[in-house]
Amino acid sequence: MTSSVMPPQNSESKRPPLYAYISWYVLLFSWVQGIAALHIALVLCLLLSLRFIPQAISKLKSIPWLWIPIACYEAVRMVSAIISEHPDQAFIGIFDDVRAIVFGLLALVFLNHKQDLKH
Repeated sequence: MTSSVMPPQNSESKRPPLYAYISWYVLLFSWVQGIAALHIALVLCLLLSLRFIPQAISKLKSIPWLWIPIACYEAVRMVSAIISEHPDQAFIGIFDDVRAIVFGLLALVFLNHKQDLKH
């Protein structure tokens, strides 16, 4: 392949293997099938691409002041869940936040380049 089609592979932006990409497409397909299928596919996709999560986090480090609002938001969610009338139900929202963060990190892993967005 030419260099215009495939970006150069260096140690910082290593692409996940094909089986991890297959798990990403299964995750996207399971999203519309139901919440149980989504959770199973999310765990599988996360496990298959776990070694690339630090690469996604390093991409986020370049955005200034990103972690402070996220940490403050989650702290407010924790405090409000603890002091709520039904804390067991309030913690479900925190689980949704974790699911959204994991999905966002996986998107950063699999959508490295503009060519990935086109596919």
